[in-house]
Amino acid sequence: MALSASRNTERYGEIVAIDSFPVGATKKIYAGGLVAVAKTSATTAYAEAASDAASKVCKGVAVADVDNTDGDAGDLNVDVQYGDFEFTSSGLSASYEGSPVYVNDDESVRLKGDATHDVGVGIITKVLSATSCRVRITPESIAYANSFGS
Repeated sequence: MALSASRNTERYGEIVAIDSFPVGATKKIYAGGLVAVAKTSATTAYAEAASDAASKVCKGVAVADVDNTDGDAGDLNVDVQYGDFEFTSSGLSASYEGSPVYVNDDESVRLKGDATHDVGVGIITKVLSATSCRVRITPESIAYANSFGS
């Protein structure tokens, strides 16, 4: 289920980098949630809470809440961080370490074939349980996961 409040997303190790993206009109993004950009044209893309939907590209994990529900597209920016983060999933086993994962919603990920649009998030670096994994999220790991997408 999508976030309705900030999430204390467990991060492992150092933050790799922080990037910033303009937020879409009427969008609210919660700290600790996955952030994606929605391509609205060939040259324009605005950030929103990640979802398993067409034309989305995951960009990282939100550093802080950004509430642009009363704003126009681009009025506010969201900072996203890259690194290794813990997310929930399902049906995990150690054999999935090294596998790409995809957006389920802004607080959870899915394995390939379990998502409709295969919006790449990153690579599983450690399976913590059948329902939890550590995911490396960087521009490179996102691109790698997307290379397996539908």
